[in-house]
Amino acid sequence: MKILHFITITPATAPLLKELRATHVSDEQLEQVLMVYYRGVPVRRDADLIVLNPQTARIGMSYERRFVSVLYEEMPDFVHIHGAWSHFAYRIYLWSKNRGFRVVFSPHGMMDKKVLDDRFWQQRFPRILLYQRRMLHGMRGVEAKNESEYRQLSRLGWNKRLDIVMTGDVLSGEVSPSEAYLEWYRKIIHTDIYETFTQRDKANFCALLRTANTPIGSHKVLTPQAILNLRELTPPTWRKFFILGRDHHVESHLRKALERMQLPIPSTIEEDVARYAWKEPKNGDALSDVELLDHSKRLSAILDNKIKSSEQDMRRLCIMLLNLRHHIKESDLSMRHICDFYRMVRAADIDENRLSDFLEELSIHRFARRMMQILHEVLYLEEGYMVVEPLDDIGTETIRKALITQE
Repeated sequence: MKILHFITITPATAPLLKELRATHVSDEQLEQVLMVYYRGVPVRRDADLIVLNPQTARIGMSYERRFVSVLYEEMPDFVHIHGAWSHFAYRIYLWSKNRGFRVVFSPHGMMDKKVLDDRFWQQRFPRILLYQRRMLHGMRGVEAKNESEYRQLSRLGWNKRLDIVMTGDVLSGEVSPSEAYLEWYRKIIHTDIYETFTQRDKANFCALLRTANTPIGSHKVLTPQAILNLRELTPPTWRKFFILGRDHHVESHLRKALERMQLPIPSTIEEDVARYAWKEPKNGDALSDVELLDHSKRLSAILDNKIKSSEQDMRRLCIMLLNLRHHIKESDLSMRHICDFYRMVRAADIDENRLSDFLEELSIHRFARRMMQILHEVLYLEEGYMVVEPLDDIGTETIRKALITQE
């Protein structure tokens, strides 16, 4: 793992540079690069520093271009910003985040209550309004120096991903600083696990869900190439799959797929990994096909009065669609709901012309088409099982984002 540390050197933060050089030492697992920016503060230019200031730049080359050139040359897993109240650090955060790099933040006691209260209205409050709050809010993780700073950051509530990395074990020498920070970085990666998925990982995960939710006797549950890809998965990839499976309440589906394919359950999936809690956890209940979750009297009347007693599959399908829409509005749509709906669509015996009329009356015809597209992408639903024609538009993209959102 590679980390690019950044610090703006001022009279207040100059002592941090010595601390960073002492504690952030590269080893086999953690390669660390230190970048500094300064104006008017003498800094000894050693080989371990990347200096970003006017004296090192070619004429006409902007700060952003110089930083981005280093960013892409190093390609770090994290950009770690040290020290608060620096507008240039805020710009570094934006330049990194806008290019897809993870950014974490260590204020080193500069967000403690005593520091905040010192000339609050003259200095702190304007900077909070201009950039400091936005900067903290967008960080993947924030390291508090001690319990006092942790409590202050918790009270502010700008970012819930708070940790005290330099604990007593680290300070006593039982654990090295590199090991402590490595665990913290891994915690962030495990929390944002979906972002580590490649297109092949996504295809393999969807193939497992299809295997678990498609009847055994069905024609071509998976292609031979898809089966081969699943058999070649590595233990770290299986761990990623089961982490996401637990988040979306489909862990039992993944185990069922392994059983059907007669694959051994990897030992890595049982390992406990530290993670931050999702801001909006996914709903783990089964998708109801009996009761409407939004309790709309108008929709209940249409379902009760216009659907014949012999058309129970149609009624169940419409209720599930309405409940899917409800879960999207509540931001707790999970893969389990998609799997429940997939099994219903495959098993339903419905007059598609009458269903189309009811969907129009319930105002969910376009939504149903979007869900067919989602089922095709996630569980490879065949065209012959689709109850309406699929639709891929902006609304479909909203559903995709609702499935994977963590914030």
